[in-house]
Parts: sequence; C-alpha cells; structure tokens
Amino acid sequence: MRYTWTARPARSADGEAYTAYGIRWQGGEVEDVTDDEAKVRALAALLNEGGAAPCHVPCIVEDWLAGAFER
Repeated sequence: MRYTWTARPARSADGEAYTAYGIRWQGGEVEDVTDDEAKVRALAALLNEGGAAPCHVPCIVEDWLAGAFER
C-alpha cells in the first residue's frame, strides 16, 4: 500500500480560507488532517515506512494528531 498526501482549499468555521492536507491511499482517504504541509508529508512517510494497513489509518491519524508519533 502506498500513502500520499492531498491538498484542498477549505474554510474554517469563521470563514477563513486555508489549505487542508489529508492522506490518501487506493480505496480511501482521510481529509483535512492538518493545515501544515510538512507535517502531512511526514505522516505519509510514517505510514509508508511502517507499512500501515488501510483499516488502521484513521486510528493512526487520530493518535498522530494527539502527538503520539511526533518527529
């Protein structure tokens, strides 16, 4: 499985524009993970290096957002 990052224009709850970065793989995607391109690139690398199974990606992303996998 190969994980890549995505970028899409988005708006915050108060209407501010930002770029929403997510993680994509064949058959799935977790959108709007962060607004930091470097961090989402690091997360995609982590998923690829670790050979993460797609079914675990949402939980891995949640843990990553909580700071469990800081680089």
